[in-house]
Amino acid sequence: MEEVNKRQEVYEVFKEYFGEDRIDLQTGGNLLVYFPTVTVTNEMDESIVITDLYVKVTISSEGLIEGTFEMTRGSYTLSQVYNSYLHSHALEIPEANGWSKVCLGQGPIIHTISILSVECDLERWELFCFELDKYVTVESEQGIPYHHLRNVSRSAFKEVSLDLKYKAVNTLILFPPILESFLPYLINKNVLQFTQDGNHWYIAQSFTEYISALTKTLQEYIIEYNLDPQPFFELHVLRKGLYKNNMFITKTLTNRALNSHDLEGRIACTFKGNIVRVSITNDIVDIDDSRDLIVDPDLANFILYKILNVLNYGSITRSEDSPTEEDGTVII
Repeated sequence: MEEVNKRQEVYEVFKEYFGEDRIDLQTGGNLLVYFPTVTVTNEMDESIVITDLYVKVTISSEGLIEGTFEMTRGSYTLSQVYNSYLHSHALEIPEANGWSKVCLGQGPIIHTISILSVECDLERWELFCFELDKYVTVESEQGIPYHHLRNVSRSAFKEVSLDLKYKAVNTLILFPPILESFLPYLINKNVLQFTQDGNHWYIAQSFTEYISALTKTLQEYIIEYNLDPQPFFELHVLRKGLYKNNMFITKTLTNRALNSHDLEGRIACTFKGNIVRVSITNDIVDIDDSRDLIVDPDLANFILYKILNVLNYGSITRSEDSPTEEDGTVII
């Protein structure tokens, strides 16, 4: 009975310091401390606000600390999810019902933990509560954070520059099945110009002219056949962006952004008998300044490769009224 009371005595210290509504002593000696809102600040006075932080401390029946402590969160902003940010000194956003290890560096709390691991001293436990309360608000550069708060970008995207030029084609590229029926449509629209030199056909347009004609025709194809345009964007057949210095500047989702939906609704922990599920708030400030639309340049080169391959080595069906320029250029 006396050993059980040691754990209970430690619980009373936590209750006195944090308040009963913010702590939960669970089976096995796991004591959870809840921090509704925390502002984490570093030495440069940079800061970030995190919400619904839970810290798990395991207390033995003798009133000793087992290990150190771990963290999880019940809510994140989208930018924090995209940057894998739970806390500056937490290793990662954990899996369901999981907890993240933390880095303690050389701060005073590590000395307090070392004493409490061998001795149940209630005054030391009170000091631990104070140091924990301070710890969650600090990003220490000396402690070498797992994640720097200044790197939590409020953008879900990274910019990618696409070259607008003819270039060698990777023949192992997977051709999107949604474009298979588009090729005959493209050929019979008489928008591409080719010229013959000896026994070989070549494109007779600049790359900008070619990709513009290709993009316009694909848009007409989508409208004419009443197709859902979304898959064309998801497969990067079509790209939104801006023309700049013979480049096309587009944005692509970061890997973490692509996987963020896996976190929403996941069980973070159980607190006072209630299941805590992860919620995500959208704080992304990306401005969609994309004014232009093109077929992905690599795909455009591959489409041209397929057409020229048929022109030069196979057969191709063109409409009978395909016009021919005086210089021999054939429009198909």
